[in-house]
Amino acid sequence: MTAIQQDPPRTSYLGGGDMAAICGKSEWRTPLDVWLEKTGKVQPRERTERMEWGLLLEPLILRAYADRSGAIVEPGHFVADHKESWRGGHPDAVARLPDASLRLLEAKATSKHLLSEWQSGIPIDYRYQGQHYLDLLKLQLCTYPVLFGGQRLECFNLEADPIVQHEIQAVAREFWHDYVLKDTPPPGHSVEHAGHLFGTREATESERATLAEIARLRAAATDIESQLEARKEALEDWARDVTLTVGGEVLAEWKDVDRKAYTVPAKSFRHLALARYPKLAKVLGIQLAPTPDQE
Repeated sequence: MTAIQQDPPRTSYLGGGDMAAICGKSEWRTPLDVWLEKTGKVQPRERTERMEWGLLLEPLILRAYADRSGAIVEPGHFVADHKESWRGGHPDAVARLPDASLRLLEAKATSKHLLSEWQSGIPIDYRYQGQHYLDLLKLQLCTYPVLFGGQRLECFNLEADPIVQHEIQAVAREFWHDYVLKDTPPPGHSVEHAGHLFGTREATESERATLAEIARLRAAATDIESQLEARKEALEDWARDVTLTVGGEVLAEWKDVDRKAYTVPAKSFRHLALARYPKLAKVLGIQLAPTPDQE
């Protein structure tokens, strides 16, 4: 591993944020997205306001982690594999704990509604990013201090996995040499960038109407899900460590959950379990509209 003080152009290397995508694991990007960026066929992604806030909050999150853990936190710098300089990236920080052990730190800031998702397992894009940096730095543990909604800081640990790291290395090596350097697109394509490889045409009026309806339905679903999560969180705050009943019927109770160590580390946590929605409605006296199969 070689340390470099100044970050080189992103088109000259594959970084931690690229790894889940080129391995076909990312929820947000495809191998073609990465290929188009590395070969200069599209401009690098512009930072969104959310990303800007994440960068501004990063030093504060790392400082809070240092205060709580007693660790000495050193800001990260660009590193690259000394044999394969195109394998690199910029980790957030490295922490030296009171017991003298070292660990990688990847600070994140996100919505409070994503806390339950993180408790179920570190998002896969971040897992692949962490494994890539652990491999480069030859460390055994990555801690993600995550600030949820600007109000709650939680830490999540990821252990080095040699099997996943080997997979990342192999896929990255093939991607760089067979696709980027040869200027050959990887198999498959994303709908956003298919026009770079195939023909394009203007959508018809009927197609535009259908797309608009899809957009409205997706927006409505997102809004409803956001409202639901907000109300669940409020209920958790109000009913902390008690069971809620109505007329003797249990509608909400705290349960202990033991998550097994399969693709993510084992973890135990508690969550507020709600009765199924038909029971909630019946006990609370709410009349629900019948579903199509009930009509």
